[in-house]
Amino acid sequence: MATKRLKLVELNKKAMEYENGQNYNQSLRYANSMIQLDNEYSDGYFRKASAYFGLGRYQDVIALCDSGKKEEKATSRRSRATSSSNSSISSRTRNNNITTGMEPKFVFLRKNALERLIAEGGFKIDFVASKTSSLPRELIYEVFSYIGFRTFFTCTHVSRYWRAVLMSSVWPERLPEFREHPLTSLTHEEMVLFEASLRGENDRFMLTINQEERNRLTMVLNMGNCGLYSIDMGGNLQSMAHIIRANRDTLKEVTISSTILTHTVSFLFNALKDCSVSRILFTGPFEVVESPTLTDLVTSLLDIHITSFHTQQYCMRSRVPMYMAFVVTFFLKSCPNLQSLIVHPLEDHRGLSRHALRDIQTLRPANLTTLEFGTTTPS
Repeated sequence: MATKRLKLVELNKKAMEYENGQNYNQSLRYANSMIQLDNEYSDGYFRKASAYFGLGRYQDVIALCDSGKKEEKATSRRSRATSSSNSSISSRTRNNNITTGMEPKFVFLRKNALERLIAEGGFKIDFVASKTSSLPRELIYEVFSYIGFRTFFTCTHVSRYWRAVLMSSVWPERLPEFREHPLTSLTHEEMVLFEASLRGENDRFMLTINQEERNRLTMVLNMGNCGLYSIDMGGNLQSMAHIIRANRDTLKEVTISSTILTHTVSFLFNALKDCSVSRILFTGPFEVVESPTLTDLVTSLLDIHITSFHTQQYCMRSRVPMYMAFVVTFFLKSCPNLQSLIVHPLEDHRGLSRHALRDIQTLRPANLTTLEFGTTTPS
């Protein structure tokens, strides 16, 4: 018995030395050796919790202080303690470590671990799907009755179980409220597609906004990052940047079906630089009034398609190739990851000069597979 006690003291001293030297892995190894030698030795569990704290494993510190014995699977396999001794230590630590019965040194260590965990944002409990920490279903519904629309949508992406609970039970109860704000202007067909997106059955939720639809414009701004994949801005170019930024995490495709001026393109690219939009379609007149100015790089854009390129009526047709070269050069400089650039002019015009073609080929990135402008398609 005396030999065992001396061995525990020696192991404890070694664990303290490695802990003071910030070699927490070695300290943990000696702490596990103490527990294997005597699974009722309090200092063994304290050294183990201290090593966990030094390693930043704060949740393990809290669990060890609360349960008294939360060992890793590898340690459990190596442990020679019998099931009866495991039961006795669990019972002993349960009585000694909960609330007032916990030893002061464990109380202090657990408090510090909890503070560190909260400060680092790592204290997480799944109150919906956890087998040990989930709330009763009635309380879960009560919690979700207070969240707004954007938070509700975010919660549907936590896990499949969360999505199933939200869509089966919470969504029908909250839908009347969401239909008043912000889903004020969704048609029946759009609502069906949107619900399919929430359930994870469709990731291509699309909307079209006309010039006069101010309610729908406000709706999209209020929805924000609601799984909107594609949007046709119509003529709402003044709110274009706000809508793109409000849906920056989910929006992938933007269509502009009204007249757009080249100086507006620079404004558009400033809104796109921090977003995930990968495709822009200009299906309305793309009117050149001046050469666009270069803004910050837009790395997300992969595909740009202009179907109605033209210049102002007073501009000489002989200058159309020059303006087209300006626009093509602008896109190539602004979008380093571009894979497809197509510009189709409305007017008949002369081809681009050899000098312009040489400049365009110089700017052409290696991953650009499709480059078309007018009737000229560089090889």
